[in-house]
Amino acid sequence: MAYKNLRNRNILVFCMILIVAFIIFYGIQSKKDRNLNSRYTIGIPTRERIEHFERTYEYTFFVNGIKFEGRTGYSKLKIKDAIGKKFFVKFERDNPSNSEILYNYPVLDTNIFIPKEGLTLLP
Repeated sequence: MAYKNLRNRNILVFCMILIVAFIIFYGIQSKKDRNLNSRYTIGIPTRERIEHFERTYEYTFFVNGIKFEGRTGYSKLKIKDAIGKKFFVKFERDNPSNSEILYNYPVLDTNIFIPKEGLTLLP
C-alpha cells in the first residue's frame, strides 16, 4: 500500500513539474516571438481587476481595424492614473494577441500617424 501511495505521489509531482516547465517555456517563446516580429501601435488602459489575489490591468488597441484586448500584471505606474491615457503597445506582427503595453512609453504627441498594421519602430 505504501508503495502505491509513493508511486502516485511521484506521478503527481512529475506532472506538476511538467506543467510548470510548459508554462515557463510558453512564456519565453511568446516573448521571443513578439521580439522577433514586433510592431507597435497605441493602446489605452481600460480597467484594473483583481483575480486570484493578483492585480491585473486590461488595455485595448487596434491592428488592421480589429480591436484587441490585452492584460498585464506588471506596472510601475499607479494604473488608476494611467487609465484612459495612451501608451505604446508592442505586439507580434502575425499574432497581435501576443502583446504587451509599454507603460514606460506614454504617447505624448497626439499627431502621430500609426499605420493600420502598426509601426516597425517606436518614434
